[in-house]
Amino acid sequence: MNIYKTLSLAGVGGLGASGLGGYFLLRNQENEIPYIKAGDTFKNRYSQAILEEGSELWESKFNALRQGAEPTHPTLIKAKAQVTPKEQDAKDLHKQGCQEIYESELQNSPHFQDFKTYCARNLKDGMGSSKSWITEDKSGTKWNAKLTSLKSHDEGSNQALDSTLKNLKDSLPESNSSWDDNKREELKNWCDDAQKEIFMGEGDPWFVHAGLYCVE
Repeated sequence: MNIYKTLSLAGVGGLGASGLGGYFLLRNQENEIPYIKAGDTFKNRYSQAILEEGSELWESKFNALRQGAEPTHPTLIKAKAQVTPKEQDAKDLHKQGCQEIYESELQNSPHFQDFKTYCARNLKDGMGSSKSWITEDKSGTKWNAKLTSLKSHDEGSNQALDSTLKNLKDSLPESNSSWDDNKREELKNWCDDAQKEIFMGEGDPWFVHAGLYCVE
């Protein structure tokens, strides 16, 4: 993917790749990479992604925990172990574990992937049920209209593209609106990745571009 998503092994602002599970998502609206300040918590850095107590999303995040990989946070480990024998206890522990992550310091945290996967609102969640993500495979014709729109993307009104979308846009021939499987697959892959990214507000470039090129 691009430099705004992938954290180098050297890390930035004191975060190594192991601390963020290989991901770097601290983007601002200009897709610039700010440094992480000592004392930053998950809650204040990702305020738009925090789940409220009564959020309906807790159920889907709990199902992700049930079906997903083993977490690293000790309370979430306990929650996953209780899924079958005591589901309600597991749900309570899941919420407790996420709250503990929310309040914890982000710098050098080993729990970033737990936060992203089991505790945070992602782009798909942020888009809401009123928008339908395109689910067709690379042969689906719905991608054609999106590629045509991408070809004429205006960064002045719709923000700068990340490197993956920019490279795809630049590879689209000006005189063609009949796209092959490779171009459709490139856009589909970007959209599949984008919907899992942490929601950082409706002004975030990833959210804007997903709304333009990934949903019906």
